This record gives sequence, C-alpha cells and structure tokens, in this order.
Amino acid sequence: MSTVRITSGIYKNAKLQVPPSAHPMGERERTATFNSIGDAIKNATVLDAFAGSGSLGLESLSRGATSADFLDNDREAKRVIAENAKRLGVWEETAYFAGNLPNQYDIIFADPPYDNPQLQVVEKLLNFLCPSGLLVLSLSRTLPTPTFPGLTQLSDKTYARARILIYQKD
Repeated sequence: MSTVRITSGIYKNAKLQVPPSAHPMGERERTATFNSIGDAIKNATVLDAFAGSGSLGLESLSRGATSADFLDNDREAKRVIAENAKRLGVWEETAYFAGNLPNQYDIIFADPPYDNPQLQVVEKLLNFLCPSGLLVLSLSRTLPTPTFPGLTQLSDKTYARARILIYQKD
C-alpha cells in the first residue's frame, strides 16, 4: 500500500495510507489548493467526497478545520480512512458516510476518478454546501470546464494531469 503525507499544519509530515483503488491528489496540488483557499479552512466543516485515503479531509483538520466527513463507496477506502484518522487521533472529529449526508458544509472537496468524473454526483453534493461555501473539484485536465447552477467559478489551475477548480456558492 502506498502513502502520502500531510503537507502542513499540526499533523505536518504525518504519513497516510492510500488504498490501491485511490488516486490521491499529489502533494504539490494539495499544497497549492490549500494555499488558494487560505483562511477559509479555519473552523470550517469539510466534506471529502470520493475520499480514497481521506487525505483532503485530514489535511483540512491539520490546517484548522473543525470537522471532516468522508464519502466513498469503496469498502477498503472506508477501512483506510478510519485507520488514518485513528492514527492521527482525530477519529472524534470525523465521520464516514456511504449514503445520506447529515450536514451542511463550508467546503466540499470532490476528487472523483479521472476516468469517471461523476459530475451528476458532484452536482447532488451541492445541496449540502452552505451559503458562500466552496466546492474544490479535481478533474482530468482534458475535460471541459463544468458549470454548476448557483456557483461562481473562482479559480482554474492545471497541474500535470489534474485541473483544480474552485467554485463559490452564490
């Protein structure tokens, strides 16, 4: 099993396990993404959708988010996310969901598989985004820029194979 590390915050350099089915956002992209959203992460409620290893949600907690929930339909991802959260001692600040979400979120990270971006699922997740909340979407750089009703695109950056798009709810 491969690993990634948390790039900043109180858990900086902590290694996270990555399930074989996941394609975690690279450290360079993750660092740039968190730099782009800046202080919005402080005291935020976060959803890490298509979570894989949980690296985006756990990085959020490291950088000052108050909670991180995880959404992924892969059983191995659920196990790995739980192990990663327990290893960091943040199990109490996290929850894992395979279906209905109970909360509204300040920030939703969506990093779907590049070969199946599932934009219809991403659009459904927007029902759980707070007013003025942020959607951070990672897609293959070859895909056209998606638009979502009620969201304004703030940023579009390309890194190797990935495009990181940031939207804000109107």
